[in-house]
Amino acid sequence: SGLLIFLFMQKLVELAKKQSRLNDFVKNCTYCALQVLANLSRDQIFPIIDGLSQFSENIASILIEFRIDARQALPFFKRAIRAIQANSKELTPMHSHFAKLCIQTKKYCYALDIINEGYMTIDQESYHFEAIDIMSYYYYTGFILSAVEEHERAILAFRKVLVMPTNIFHTCISSSYKKFILASLLAGKEINMPKNITPLIKMFLGKLHYVYTELADVFWSKNLKKLLEFIEKNKEHFMNDHNFGMVEQLPDKLVQIRIKDLRSTYITLSLTDISNKVEKPLNEVIPIIQEMLLKGELLATLDEKNKMIKFINEEIDLAQIVQQLNEQNINVQTLMEEGKKLDYQIQTSTKFMKRQIIDPEGMQQFGMGYMEDMEDYQSIRQIPIHNNILWKNPKYISFWFSIRKKK
Repeated sequence: SGLLIFLFMQKLVELAKKQSRLNDFVKNCTYCALQVLANLSRDQIFPIIDGLSQFSENIASILIEFRIDARQALPFFKRAIRAIQANSKELTPMHSHFAKLCIQTKKYCYALDIINEGYMTIDQESYHFEAIDIMSYYYYTGFILSAVEEHERAILAFRKVLVMPTNIFHTCISSSYKKFILASLLAGKEINMPKNITPLIKMFLGKLHYVYTELADVFWSKNLKKLLEFIEKNKEHFMNDHNFGMVEQLPDKLVQIRIKDLRSTYITLSLTDISNKVEKPLNEVIPIIQEMLLKGELLATLDEKNKMIKFINEEIDLAQIVQQLNEQNINVQTLMEEGKKLDYQIQTSTKFMKRQIIDPEGMQQFGMGYMEDMEDYQSIRQIPIHNNILWKNPKYISFWFSIRKKK
């Protein structure tokens, strides 16, 4: 059957990885395994679903190590993802490996239709997902979106990594924070850190990556000379972080922001005056203005003959706004439905019902249901709670346990 062929191919891939000299053999095994996997149904894949993460990691490393043309392998990889998904909104372990492979081979466009899905469900029981799997996927997503200059969407992806509820300061969080700041600056937005970042993670980020917060401060001072000096001073730091490519784009972005600011003061302006005001040579300013006009980032008309620019008042497209609101409304409704389903699954789960039976009052009123696993839980429950505010304070609870242990 197809499943047996795939299992055989999987073993061949593992074997082929050790045979560095047999490039053709490695290549053929890799393509065959991906092709067989892409043609299997979800029911056929389910028995070996636990091994898919390791398999996809092996495939990705082989394609990079042996410099096999990824353009032939990526379509099969994508079809394999579609094959194992229960629905188009389900995130699988193969997603992060596929995104990583697209980054390593610089084939960013192959990942865009997968990224654009917007995932809402995870089959934890089947795939044994860990937090790092989800964090890695959204980090790679942000990386790809930054590479194709969709910085606003990249900000949202990096934001999802930062708000992950963990006290472990992982490299993925560190890299996401740096790119979150850079993507925000390239999108022309103020740095708006998520409020629900774990306090410990927030402390580490502020202390370890102060260079990036200083970069943001210098950028928003809108002084091009200071920005260029700061970048040159910390060039080695940015290069070691592999972020210098994004940092290099910041001076041009600052020039664009300063050109846009001129709209609020002037109706027409000569290119020479613009050059003086943004502190950049005329021969460098003209291509920037042309690019802004081409992308629709600047509402103006350029008279190259007289070297003048005329700013146009922004017109509100009501039809487009209504369409965007309708799309957002549909997304909100879909998310609410998913939330209701998840709430129902939690409330009808065996684990939740057991906790309710053990301590229904504590769970609902004081959020202390987790204490049934502690040694002193039964004795604590017998003590009357005179001050609910005190018992909601984690410091008070910690103090109580320290007293109990001394006794």
